[in-house]
Amino acid sequence: MKKNNATILLIDQDHSYRASVCSSLLPLDYTVHEAETVGEALHRLQDYSSYDLVIWVPASPPEIPSFLEGLREETNCPVLAVFRDLTFEHRLTAYASGADDCIQTSITEDELLAKVSALVRRFREYRGKVISSSSIQINPEARTVMKDGKKLELTDLELNILEYLYFKNGEVASIPEIYEQVWGEKYFPGSNNAVMVHILNLRKKLEENMSHPKIIRTVWGKGYRLCL
Repeated sequence: MKKNNATILLIDQDHSYRASVCSSLLPLDYTVHEAETVGEALHRLQDYSSYDLVIWVPASPPEIPSFLEGLREETNCPVLAVFRDLTFEHRLTAYASGADDCIQTSITEDELLAKVSALVRRFREYRGKVISSSSIQINPEARTVMKDGKKLELTDLELNILEYLYFKNGEVASIPEIYEQVWGEKYFPGSNNAVMVHILNLRKKLEENMSHPKIIRTVWGKGYRLCL
């Protein structure tokens, strides 16, 4: 089997679940580093910052924002948050804090492998491109976005949304379209919140006036348009 040459950091206190995930990932031939706690994970990230994906099972919801903030200081690779009990509030908190996708531990092996493969593939495919227009410059390989010469801190998923809107060349992108193209999943009504939370986070980082956004504009009843 062809070597994927992708490295994943797996974080969970439960050794049996880590072993189960490692077993599932074995056919894909990924290199998997394991960490039991978020503290251990951050130390690993400081020593090795070239991960292609972080799979994390939060021990408790309150630790989500602080850990993801610390993680983003070390890497911009995608984060797959895994919950034993995934509630609507957990999903919103994870997305708002910078997670790229959320699943439950009860997900089937095929679904897990599909999620992992999609996140790793998108992260690696965006490398090597530089998108520059107006006051914004996007360098997916370096995982950086510059606005007026200043670096913005964007998550991998935020960057993917921004790139997708850019490649629409001024056309409106609907929420179902954004979700299916960026998340790589079939749209369902509950997906609206995931897209809207990430658009809100992007606007916070890109716009000068959140009350009157000029870069990511809402076209009521249709979706969003990137205006550069």
